[in-house]
Amino acid sequence: MSGKDASMIHAPKADRLFVRAGGLVDATGLMLTPASLLLQRDDEARAVGPFAWRVVALGGEGHDSWRRLGGQATPLELPEVVLGPGLVNAHTHLDLTALGPLPAAGGFAAWLASVRQARCEALASEEAVAGSVQQGVELSVAGGVVAVGDIAGRGETAAARALARSSLLGVTFIEAFGLGEGEEPGVQAALQSLQRFEEDRGEGRVGPGMQPHAPYSAGPGLFARLAHEAGVRGIPIASHVAESAEERRLFETASGPLRTLLEELGLWSDEVERQVCRGRSPVDCALEAMQPAPRKLLVHCNDVTEEEAVRIAQAGAFVVACPRSSLQLGHLPEEERFDHLQRLRRAGVRLCVATDSVASLPAQSADRLTPLDDAQLLLDKGVFEPLALLAMLTLTPAEALGLEPTRFAFAPGQVVAGVTAAHGAAGRLRGGPVEAFVRARTLELLLPAD
Repeated sequence: MSGKDASMIHAPKADRLFVRAGGLVDATGLMLTPASLLLQRDDEARAVGPFAWRVVALGGEGHDSWRRLGGQATPLELPEVVLGPGLVNAHTHLDLTALGPLPAAGGFAAWLASVRQARCEALASEEAVAGSVQQGVELSVAGGVVAVGDIAGRGETAAARALARSSLLGVTFIEAFGLGEGEEPGVQAALQSLQRFEEDRGEGRVGPGMQPHAPYSAGPGLFARLAHEAGVRGIPIASHVAESAEERRLFETASGPLRTLLEELGLWSDEVERQVCRGRSPVDCALEAMQPAPRKLLVHCNDVTEEEAVRIAQAGAFVVACPRSSLQLGHLPEEERFDHLQRLRRAGVRLCVATDSVASLPAQSADRLTPLDDAQLLLDKGVFEPLALLAMLTLTPAEALGLEPTRFAFAPGQVVAGVTAAHGAAGRLRGGPVEAFVRARTLELLLPAD
């Protein structure tokens, strides 16, 4: 059995499947213990994706109507499992999967330089990029993920095409760089990549988005042009924003490791200094430029003030937190840890939990690529309660990416994008079925027989 097969429960071939499990949960507050779920694989479910099912009915073990409905379906007994929806990883870099975890001891700017070098060495061909994306897809499926917001690094159409032809649904964000004189070439390269992707996007389960890399690597003109394009097309825009204190330092004083990196790359100039150092924070610069886009995703936001958090909420933007990556790269002060997430939540910002790339994750988590591991970290630290975390893994990132949120909750008649089985969770119900699901170590997707 391959690693990919090991992360799935192969459903028996049948028009209808009657699943009896230890529990069933979703982020709307559904909590059944034990639970029964009647599923059907019809044409609409097939169109949604390879892991999708129509929910015909659901209920508790003793529900009389269940006995009648279940008699018409093939049974599947999963008494030790708590079932939940497929997960959404709103920010990842699948094309970097083949690089593996990269050390970050030298600081963030040095880590960025190492990623750039490793990408040039290991991902020099379209075949290598596509293979790396597929490796990331398999690690995602192993973690119960059915949808992603993936960054097509440097506008790589090979990465975008590979994702579009995979088993996942979601958004491929076309990444763009450009400062000073490089802004216009960056815009044109991104728009050309977008056009090529639109012409060859496969079955349509993956849509496009725009990704100006970060305020320190994509100038305000580039940001504004791509945000305008996102607004015209009705697609999301995302950017790495306020990832580290080094970013604020660059914007406030035109100094620090990020300036050194830009100088080493030959990208710093008087014009760039005027663009970056305008007396405004990275958050405010990004929000202003991204305004025309219908959905705005600010990734990381580790370095935000109370006032900036309020402005993010007022702009209707989502924040995508990647806590394991932020810790690994040294972005969070030891004494603060995750106070910034509480700050954002108090302001009313809609939060998602995501992974970032394999390159910025701890080596011991390399067997799967799932935001569930990030949610477990936040749960262990007491940052958020289980139900809020489940929403940050399903409904909220689905909304942020422009996916149909009903695909990530259970209700009769609806098609769900995936059914995830949390193994062993039924034996840990003392804290409730949602906590048991969020704490699960082993996840499997329920794979239809077709």
